[in-house]
Amino acid sequence: MTHKGISEITAKTFSVICAVCALLALASVLSSCAQPSDNGNGSEGAADETVVTEEGADPAPDATTSEEGETSGAATDEGVPAPSGEPDADASVSLIGDSVPLGAVPQIEEALPGAEMLVRTDRDLAGPGIELLKEENEAGKLGDIVVLALGTSNLTKANIDAAVEVIGEGRQIVFVNAYRGGAPYIEGVNAAIDEAAAERPDSFTVADWYGYVEAHPDLELAEDNCHLTESSAKDYAALIKSAVDEARVKADAR
Repeated sequence: MTHKGISEITAKTFSVICAVCALLALASVLSSCAQPSDNGNGSEGAADETVVTEEGADPAPDATTSEEGETSGAATDEGVPAPSGEPDADASVSLIGDSVPLGAVPQIEEALPGAEMLVRTDRDLAGPGIELLKEENEAGKLGDIVVLALGTSNLTKANIDAAVEVIGEGRQIVFVNAYRGGAPYIEGVNAAIDEAAAERPDSFTVADWYGYVEAHPDLELAEDNCHLTESSAKDYAALIKSAVDEARVKADAR
């Protein structure tokens, strides 16, 4: 064989060897990529995962707001007294309120599932509140238990009597009294509510929010010392729930 032929064979052999080495290197890289990586604590790496526990499942639905500004939805902590007797679980609930319960809509929805909630700012019992009561009553939408949280912007005993007349004797009334630190008229508002309750002990229940706040000096309210924060909203909802349960007991006893 000539020197030229040997050189050609050697060159071809070298090319084949290089190609085989390249394939082996590529196979090694692919194999290492397929292996699970160590995340630094001895466990195999995995994609991030969000886990929802049973405690966090099924949160209360968000409130919805209508074009008129109404907030509506389907809605015993420590320190809130439990009612005596067995409540009537079938009694329906309507809640009509101002800007204070507006800050506790999710918490009230959770405490009172299925309750009709009509709450908005700038509402009092003397004007918009009584008109809404009339509309709801005429439409047959008022529940068996009517919760009124309308004392923040002032009211009188005559306002309450007018509301009672619209609501009718066949229903239970829960009235959430008012708290507004430093406001001189609040004492008169709550006195009027107490007077109305004393006249109708079998059908009128007071949710004593004023007394609850006074008894819990560490309770966190908004800067205006009236409206709710997320933490105090839970207490507010629990207080209403307790008063509604008391009203259910009264309804069942009548």
